[in-house]
Amino acid sequence: MIITPALQTEEFKIIVKRPENLMCADCDARNPRWASTTFGTLVCIRCSGFHRKLGTHIAKVKSITLDKWTEDQLALYKHMDNEAANEYWEYKLPKDFRRLKESSSADEVWRFIPVSYTHLRAHETRHDLVCRLLLEKKKKKKKKKE
Repeated sequence: MIITPALQTEEFKIIVKRPENLMCADCDARNPRWASTTFGTLVCIRCSGFHRKLGTHIAKVKSITLDKWTEDQLALYKHMDNEAANEYWEYKLPKDFRRLKESSSADEVWRFIPVSYTHLRAHETRHDLVCRLLLEKKKKKKKKKE
């Protein structure tokens, strides 16, 4: 079910203020206002364009302010953050793989995004992603308490 614009605005105000969501999941640009709903990340406008270039069969991108969101789509972002999503998507990348910076060139962004998000994960569904990320997040919290 589509949520009201007022509720969407209020929820995203909270979501984007979390420390893990202050920067683009891909290039660390400040104040990401776009979401790659397939991958559960918040991204800047530049990186959102690269996600769109992957094609809608691989990635779907929405504005957190301009587009309408469903309850299910919003629920992912209420329970997820960029830090956990990056750990999930980048866990098999080589240790020397360089993360993007806000100043990275378009070529660097285009090389990074497809590898980062499709490397060994293409077979998993969004549901798999949410379940795995939530479990990993719980484990981290448990370790911190110990």
